[in-house]
Amino acid sequence: MSNIQLWVDHEPFCFGVVQAHTKLSKAYLKKVLSYARSKGEDGGFPKLKWNVWRHMAINKMLFPEPYAWSYLEAFNAIKNTTWKERLNEAELVQQSYETKVPESYKSQIEVNTIEFVIHLFLQQSSKLSLRTSLVGEEWPRSSPRSRSPSPDVEAVKMSGIPNIFDESNHLSFILSNLTDLLELLSEPVLTSDPKKVDLRLSVETVKALGFIIKAFLPKPESIVPLHTMAMRHRFQNKSGYNRATNDFSCRIFEDWVRGNLSQDPFSSKSLLESGDSLPWIMPKSEKLTIMKRCRIVAKSITGHHNTILFLHCSQQTICRQSSLLKGSCVKLNKCNFSQFYLLSPLRSVSIEKCHDSTIVLGPVSKCVRISGCSNVTLIAPARLVIVSSSSRITAHLATPSRPVIIGENIQKFGTGDGHPMVTLAPYHTYYDKLEQHLTEVGLVISPQIDKWNKPIGLSHSSSSRTRRASAGAKPQSAQSEELSKEKSGMFRILPTSEFFSFVIPFQSSEISLSSERTTSIPWGLPKEYSQALKDRQVRVANYKSAVKNADMTRAERKAFQSHVESRFKEWLNLTGYNRELDNLIDLGKDHSTTSD
Repeated sequence: MSNIQLWVDHEPFCFGVVQAHTKLSKAYLKKVLSYARSKGEDGGFPKLKWNVWRHMAINKMLFPEPYAWSYLEAFNAIKNTTWKERLNEAELVQQSYETKVPESYKSQIEVNTIEFVIHLFLQQSSKLSLRTSLVGEEWPRSSPRSRSPSPDVEAVKMSGIPNIFDESNHLSFILSNLTDLLELLSEPVLTSDPKKVDLRLSVETVKALGFIIKAFLPKPESIVPLHTMAMRHRFQNKSGYNRATNDFSCRIFEDWVRGNLSQDPFSSKSLLESGDSLPWIMPKSEKLTIMKRCRIVAKSITGHHNTILFLHCSQQTICRQSSLLKGSCVKLNKCNFSQFYLLSPLRSVSIEKCHDSTIVLGPVSKCVRISGCSNVTLIAPARLVIVSSSSRITAHLATPSRPVIIGENIQKFGTGDGHPMVTLAPYHTYYDKLEQHLTEVGLVISPQIDKWNKPIGLSHSSSSRTRRASAGAKPQSAQSEELSKEKSGMFRILPTSEFFSFVIPFQSSEISLSSERTTSIPWGLPKEYSQALKDRQVRVANYKSAVKNADMTRAERKAFQSHVESRFKEWLNLTGYNRELDNLIDLGKDHSTTSD
């Protein structure tokens, strides 16, 4: 029995995969890697800069610039880095706006070249199949030599819910495409037989593969970097490591990886089987069956971030500011008619197949991804937000990255009544530890760099336009394309007439100094939304004054007050807010709900 365990990390798939493209095949990526190596330290290898990738993506692969940037920005958001490095990046962005050259910071961004090529390779995991287009996205066929689909595949409209969060599919994709991936990253070395070429993997390449493959030693139960594990003396023969040449045999290394890959211990299935249950479910529930189905479980291994799964949470109000949440990867799956207030600094958040819920998050250091959801309101400061295959999503965001919206149109994803996939709005709330948590994850927001209202809309028809451009047709400009996506119903910007501020209905149980507490939105509201709130406050004040000065008898005032209260209760029942208020009253009686 093997005494090591390898598994495929879900984060590069769930939060890094943006969109497949025929130009991201093995053959094209080989050229990308070769060109980057030829540029060397001049922005190509081992660190890739935006200017070099932009040249390849736009001039060689014919990507529209926003699409080329979205691939790099998604990778930059999910790569492992420290909060201090994030703050340095944010300072570069802020300086570029202050010098009135807002795009200049991009030339300063650099990423690990090999890891970025792996990231581009993983984009193929979101391909469509003509045979299963009725049920949604699927992974490439299971052949180890899986190739790019025929040109007409990408023209098929997406429908249904993609299985981007299914960890078993991540493993299947890697097993099916591991040969191609390693051949892409390998370097040929001549042997004594001129007809044979030995493929070798450098230590840096194996280190980069640790971006998607994690290594675990049951004893002493800790995560070990993949290259460190493979270079250990007792594994060298099996992993193909040669100390003399300081590299790996590609074929032997592949066999070693295949022989040790197993189920992700942080997959939803593993969490349900071996995770620790958390007592965060409401103490009272309208139906006992609802409580029995609801599961909240957590799991952690030394050297790896904590993972928390919320499954089948229905008619719940969950308010937490917890050390267990801090730095965690949070998964919300199949939750409905619930309110979540998870006000701790988080690593990443996936929201899948949820509906009729409100989700308020603390700062997210990597990415929030929504998939297969409807009637969900998200309120979060996050480095990156991706929405796919969803309808009636309202996202109140503060983000230094352009939100990514993946889909086709309201006919496929909407409700048929003119509602777009996504309504974007500015972040409109705060809580007492917000500024402290923003610093802890290295997330800096200012009015200049906040891109909540500058989304990138991606669709399979966009790939079709790129192919037509390569055939000689004139591509649509990026600006006009973005406008057409907004008009088609892919997204809209929330009108100021529909904007209201949001109040988080509890405070932290920890007492902090007043000078350390966040008492307002640190970067403020956009001018037009701030003015809308002031205008509404004036109207409310005028209404109160009119009622106060109205010439009514005591009986008439009592009848008027009774009528207003009755209509208000009707509205609460109609919207479901009455249940939320009842839940908040119950939570207020139990102060332990907001901390461990």
